[in-house]
Order: sequence, then structure tokens, then C-alpha cells
Amino acid sequence: MNPLVIQKSLTTLGLIMGDPSDRKVPARVAPGRVPAHVNGGLARLSKDLPALAAALGLDEVDLEFGTENEPQTGVLRMVSRELADRHHFVPLRLEEDGTLVIAAGRPWEQSFAQIEQDVRFSLPRDASVKRIKLVVAKEDAVDRAIAMHYGFLESGNALAEYGGEVTVVSGSEDPEEDADRIRKEGKRADVVEFVDKILLASAVKMHASDIHFDPEEDCCVVRFRIDGVLHEVSRPPLRMRNAVVSRIKILAGLDITERRLPQDGRIRAKIDNKREVDFRVATLPVLHGEKVVLRVLDQTENKLGLADLGFSPAEMALVVEALGAPHGMILCTGPTGSGKTTTLSAMLTHLNDGSRNIMTAEDPIEIPIRGISQTAINPAIQMTFASVLRSFLRSNPNIIMVGEIRDYETAEIAMQAALTGHLLLSTLHTNSAALAITRLENMGVEPFLLADSLKLLIAQRLVRRICDHCEKEPDKVTPDGLKARGFLHDDIVRLQPLQPILNPACRNCGGTGYRGRHAIYEMIQMTDEMRHAILEHASGNELQTLATSLGMKTLRQSGLALVRAGITTIDEVLRATMK
Repeated sequence: MNPLVIQKSLTTLGLIMGDPSDRKVPARVAPGRVPAHVNGGLARLSKDLPALAAALGLDEVDLEFGTENEPQTGVLRMVSRELADRHHFVPLRLEEDGTLVIAAGRPWEQSFAQIEQDVRFSLPRDASVKRIKLVVAKEDAVDRAIAMHYGFLESGNALAEYGGEVTVVSGSEDPEEDADRIRKEGKRADVVEFVDKILLASAVKMHASDIHFDPEEDCCVVRFRIDGVLHEVSRPPLRMRNAVVSRIKILAGLDITERRLPQDGRIRAKIDNKREVDFRVATLPVLHGEKVVLRVLDQTENKLGLADLGFSPAEMALVVEALGAPHGMILCTGPTGSGKTTTLSAMLTHLNDGSRNIMTAEDPIEIPIRGISQTAINPAIQMTFASVLRSFLRSNPNIIMVGEIRDYETAEIAMQAALTGHLLLSTLHTNSAALAITRLENMGVEPFLLADSLKLLIAQRLVRRICDHCEKEPDKVTPDGLKARGFLHDDIVRLQPLQPILNPACRNCGGTGYRGRHAIYEMIQMTDEMRHAILEHASGNELQTLATSLGMKTLRQSGLALVRAGITTIDEVLRATMK
């Protein structure tokens, strides 16, 4: 069908205004709703965007990702989402001559005069809009644009409630260089406000441990890891994807032009001119750009004492006894993110009374402690755990902390140190306390060294705490259901688990039902029976069984104690202790 014929017939019907033969004069939809029979015809015609645009005398635009027609954030703030949903349009840009361009997906459903009237009525008083231009776009593209761009705006507004002023203390914050580079990839004002005032500040105030920035084909996804679980908080539009990465790289002192190789950096920022927070930055090239992860190192969150770690009285007694030994080894085990560094830091703080020389080798230093010599590992210059540990032994230490025992060389030197008058603290990645022994044996450490040097083995996990501000209700799980999920009969006797009633409006937990975390532990103290079993090359299962018979409380039992106390849920214990 000839679009000009359609346009002429629509003009004859009075549905549009303008001369259909004059293509230089844009036609406008006349006041009044389109009759139903014409409406249906135009709806069918909407599948052919050029024909529809020609029939209505409007310009057509492509809203697909990667085009220049992505809506400007400032324009989105001028026009409400409620109005955009009602008329099915998305505002695109405000041109230099004061023309506000609006892309409609179903322009036949409302007259242009009605759209123009509603938009003008809703504009802020200081808006410099002189005229409104209507263009037409694909229906589904308008749907996606409304959802994506207003969704980003709304998530940004929500995060902004937690935002604040951010002053970069270290990094390469060069205003001129920053402006020049950011302008090439996006609106500097938008990007700086989003990264500095919203992203970094809100992550700190929401107690996030990590910020994940993941590029996708048509947008990017921002997620915060809060209490060990990732939550999506925002979806910046495609036009901000590279600009946000560039902004973070500049703040972290990274090479903004290098997008093929991973990079690591660090940002130190002052939030609201009060608290200094470090952000450890890692970039990685992925399919649709660069993934960026920022680890939030907030010292005010991490500085805990032994009393803050959630030990039971029996566990506290074991820890204090081991820390009081003049020599030997204390090992903390668990996966990444289980709180091992925080536990060791609290132990060092407990020992740091000024009468002893305490030295640490860490990769990297996450929790600075005044009065302790802390050294960062740097394998690129042959500064490994083993080489630093050798240097420590020549520096007259009393207490040594090694961030992680990764290989035989480090393990051997650590054992030697523990046997020659030093108290040594370290970590291993194992699923249980007993398996730490077999892991060290597999590295090549002799059983007699383990039996003589080990004082205490601690395995730990973190479970989320039920939000104090949310209501609770009994968990509907049955005893048979618990048994089917691996719980023993003795563990579930008189167990009355609770679960939070989710409240999306809760400001304390953000509607998740959980706020904060609590550690659960299992501890093996070196007794004569344990030493004998190690010398007899007992397996990990045999050591675990022996430790349980000697009174060790397993991770799951420790978690169930928190369930009975109403602190956490069955689901959290399962998540943390599933093998």
C-alpha cells in the first residue's frame, strides 16, 4: 500500500494536519482520538515503520541499542514515567534550539495536541523547552526503552538515598584528564554523579562487600554483594557502559586505553568527608566489554575484637588458650568470603599489646592494624609468602601471620617457625577443620611436623542474620523434610525454625529479610588422641569422626544452635554447610 495514499486519506479524514504532498512540512496528528477502524489499520501498519511514519508524516527513529537515540538522563528526569507509560512514548533529547524530541510507539492512540499538552503541563518550571517534536519508533523498542531507562533512573534515585559526597584521596584523579576522556564515551556529569556520588557512596552505606559491574549486549548490570549474596541494584543504559568503566579506571590509576588485558588497582575515597574507604579494583575483558569488580574495604566494618566474632563460651575458651601458647600453629579454614581474614585480624588485635613483635604477610593487606608490621605479597618481583616468611625469621618476630599457605615451601617454613618458638597464624582453603591436616599432608608436610606444631584448627562459614526489624513466622519445613536434606535425628529434636516475613518497605534489610551475618565454627584442639591419629596417617573422615567423638561441634550443629536462638534460618545453614 502506498504510504502517501494512506497519508492523504488520513488528512482527508482530519486525522493529521499538513500538506501530504509537501514532504518538507512535517505533518502533525490532529486533536482527537483516531477512529477505531483506522486505529486497527494503523496498528497493522505499525509493523512497517517507514510506511507508518510516512502515513503519519513523522520522522522515524531507531531505538535499538548502540544507536545515537538513547534517551538522555536529564530529559528522562523532566518527564515522568507515569506520563510515558500512559502515552507510550519515551523522551529522547533536548536539542540546542529548545526542541524536546519524543519517540512514540503507538502515536495513533493519542492526538499530538493531547500529548503536547500533558508533557508541557508536567515539565519543570525551569525547563527550556520551546517546542515538542513527535517521532515514531517500533512499539517493542519503546517498551524496552521505557523499562530500561526509567528503570535505571528509578534504581539510581533509590541508590541516591544512600549516596553522598565522595572525595578521592588516592588514585589519579586529574579533573582535566578526567573530563577529556569521559566526554568521549558519555556525559561526564551523568557518569561522575553515578560512579562517585551514587555507586561508591551507596555501596558503603548499604554495607556491600563488593560491587559488580557486568556489561551485557544492550546495557550493563550493577550488583552489590550484601551479606554474601549478590543483589541487582541498577541497569545503566548502553551509552554509559564504557564511560563508567573509564571513570573507575581513572580513579584507580589504571590505563584507560588498555581494554584487552586484566588490570588491578585501588581507590581510596572519603565518604561524606568523614570515613575513608578503600576499593580494590579488578577489571577483566569479557564478551561485551570489561567486567569490573570493586572490593569494598571499609575499616570501620572490619575492625572486630574476639568478643565480636560470635564464639560460644566453649569456643572462646579454646581460642584464648591457643593464642596464649608461646609457639605453635593456629589455622583457619574455609572458602573465600567465609570471614577468615576478619577472624585472624581479631586474633592479632587481641595479641597486639605492644610487648611482642608481630609481623604479617598478606595478599593484599585488607585490614591495617596499628602497631603491627604488615607486608604485601608481590609475586611479580619474587616477593612470595615463602620468601617473605624467610625474611621474617631474620627480624626477631614473636608472632607471624601468613595470609595463606598455598604450597609446600610456605608450609614447610611455617611449620619450622611454629616449632622454633613462634606463634604462627594462617589460613587454608578446605571444607572442614579435619581436612586441613590431609591438605597439608598432600602438600608434602610430614605427619610428625603437623602433630608437633598444630595447636588449633578452625573451620568457619558465614550465615545471614534474620532482620531485627522484620516480623518472623514458623518455618513450614517438616522433620521428614529436614532428614531428607541431610539433618540427623538428634539435630532436629525440639527444633522450631523461624523465617522472616519479607517486607519490601523495610529500610533495614531492603526487603531481603536478612541484615548482617553471623559466623559458625567447628574447632579441633590438638589432643594426644588427635596427634596419635595424625601420626598413624588417619584419613580426613577418620579425623573428623575422632574429633566429633572428642566433643567437636560441627559447622551444621553450630548453625542449628543459631536457628534455635532465632538468629538465622534453616535455609541459611543449608546454604553455608552444603557439601
